[in-house]
Amino acid sequence: MFLVFTLTLVGLQWSFGLPAVVRTDFDRLWSITEILQHEVERLINKSMEYSIIFRNMPKYPEKTPSSSVSGKSFPQNLKDIFIKGHLFDFHMDEMSRHLKNLTKHPHRISPFFTAVKGTLQRLLQTVNRISESVHPEMGQLIVPAPPEFPERSFFEQRRHGTVVLFRLREWVENVQRVLREHSPSQLGEKKVSNV
Repeated sequence: MFLVFTLTLVGLQWSFGLPAVVRTDFDRLWSITEILQHEVERLINKSMEYSIIFRNMPKYPEKTPSSSVSGKSFPQNLKDIFIKGHLFDFHMDEMSRHLKNLTKHPHRISPFFTAVKGTLQRLLQTVNRISESVHPEMGQLIVPAPPEFPERSFFEQRRHGTVVLFRLREWVENVQRVLREHSPSQLGEKKVSNV
């Protein structure tokens, strides 16, 4: 009886061709992206309310991370998510630095920045853990160097913030699309079909 129970548990853990820990991290990653999507939307709305950003994307957006997720395989997608997530984090730091210039009430909006940054950090940690678990041959994911930010006028600070937040929202949607394409069940099917 104990042997049957143990074999059943082992079989469940390796269903979909992935260990239960990886499936749990994958589920956690999906949940984090949903939370991040909600928090980014709230931050955009609050930023518009306090006139920190524009209501529409500027005609000529400045250099910020792309909202796409590149790569032809899931490991490449994870690497791109990790790199761009860190780049967005650097740009969020830059926006936070300018909050005092952009509003008389930075204390009313800074909690929304803090929430987005915290959730983004959890997303990056989970991506790193999944990459190490599923594709250890890729080695450790490397954090990119922070970009150098030029001094910006008030208008340029608002434009930068607008582009960063709108692209961050699009990026989170693209991350979710990639995760749907590479759900644990599909990863397991691909592993089984490759054997």
